[in-house]
Amino acid sequence: MRILCLGDSIMQYNDCSTYPCTGWVQELPRFFVRGTEFLNFARNGRSTKSFLSEGRFKNVLEFCRPGDFALIQFGHNDEKSQDPTRFTSPEEGGEFRRNLEFFAVNLLAKKCFPILLSPMARRKFVDSFGSHDEEAKKIISEIRRAQEAGVSSEKDSEKLEHLREKLHELWRRAGEMRSVESTHGDYPKAVIETAKVVGVPAIDMTNLTEVFLEEIGEEKSRHLFMNFGPLEYVNFPEGKDDNSHLRPDGAFEFSRIAAMEIARLGETWADYAPLSAAIVGKAEATQDGAEIDDEYVVFGKTSN
Repeated sequence: MRILCLGDSIMQYNDCSTYPCTGWVQELPRFFVRGTEFLNFARNGRSTKSFLSEGRFKNVLEFCRPGDFALIQFGHNDEKSQDPTRFTSPEEGGEFRRNLEFFAVNLLAKKCFPILLSPMARRKFVDSFGSHDEEAKKIISEIRRAQEAGVSSEKDSEKLEHLREKLHELWRRAGEMRSVESTHGDYPKAVIETAKVVGVPAIDMTNLTEVFLEEIGEEKSRHLFMNFGPLEYVNFPEGKDDNSHLRPDGAFEFSRIAAMEIARLGETWADYAPLSAAIVGKAEATQDGAEIDDEYVVFGKTSN
């Protein structure tokens, strides 16, 4: 089985010169049975537009064979409105959708089965103050009414202090409850809707990775990205502050998420059943110290 990968720097293969930067599909073979071949055509800085204009998609078509599968993920560079050589619009009828459709239709004509993936989330956390505005307004109104009524007793004073503490606690919690900001605009939606038009599977990696990052939190997610101090890596002696590109741990986690979704495709897409079946299953821990077959350790389910 062969899997072709079309995308940008978030997906591309990185060698030792850019370590620890790791394209997420570099970790994906860990989740597939032995013998699965990956052909990575993804390249740094490419959008759907430049991938076509540079002849890279033509190269993909020359390599693909009947029975191959293709992972297609763009968006990060299509968003760059200041660069006419890469920017594409995600609106209905826009170039982004047309390019994705062109990729999918031409691959299908070669009997290569594509999957469209929305772009990976960026690690951009924001506070949740806005989501607490209504509750805050109610407390502030109560404080104002209490002040207007006047503080004539110890009970009034305690009530006013309680309201102030309640408001302070609300803002404190809002500051701690930080969420991942959706930075890709309408591009994820365009990916999902284009897949429906063409009749191929789509995986909403934007939403899935946003949820994952929120679950592990702002601090713990830092080590997944190219975000580190000076002298930690020989290739980047001055450090990096990059919340888009991944380190090996991030590539592994995002590959795991994608693999779990690929494993489900065969349930509704018959042509993709062989791809789903190639995902490694995970054996349950056995009793009495028996060894686990490490070729099948991934998801927590027994593979027959």
